[in-house]
Amino acid sequence: MLANARTYGCLGETDACARQIGAAEDAFTQASRDQPGWVGNLANPARLYAITGHAMADLAEHTGEKAHREQAIQRLSKAADEFDPTTHARAHALCLTRLATLLVLNGDLAGEEQPRWRNERLPQGVSVRSGRLGPMDQAWQADEPITGNPTK
Repeated sequence: MLANARTYGCLGETDACARQIGAAEDAFTQASRDQPGWVGNLANPARLYAITGHAMADLAEHTGEKAHREQAIQRLSKAADEFDPTTHARAHALCLTRLATLLVLNGDLAGEEQPRWRNERLPQGVSVRSGRLGPMDQAWQADEPITGNPTK
C-alpha cells in the first residue's frame, strides 16, 4: 500500500495515489505499535506523514500541480515536527531535505525564511551520513541564498 502510493505518485496517477494514501490513513486508525512490520510503523504518526508526504511529493514532481506540492508540504512539515531528530535522524533529515526542495519550488523559501531554514532546520541533518542525502550536507553550510530549481 505505501510503496504503491509512491509508485503511483511517480507515475503521475493522481487517483490511484490518493486511494493508496487513503488506505494508509485508514490503516493508521487501526494500527498498533505492537503489530509487526509496516503496520506497526504506521502507528507512528511521523512515519505516516513522511511516507504519504513523499508520495505526494513524487506526484507533485510528475504533475507539476501546486495543489499536490501543498499537500506534500503539509504532510512533510508534520513529519519533520513529529520525528525526534535524536532517534530518527535520517528520516527527519530526509523529510527536511524534501520539504526544503518543495518550498523552493513553491517560492515559499525566500527572504526572511531562508536564514531560519539555513540556521535552524537544515543543520539538524548535517551530521547524518546517508547516500540518499548526497551532497546536501555541504549546501546546508553555504552562505549563498537558495535559488533556482534544486531538482535539476
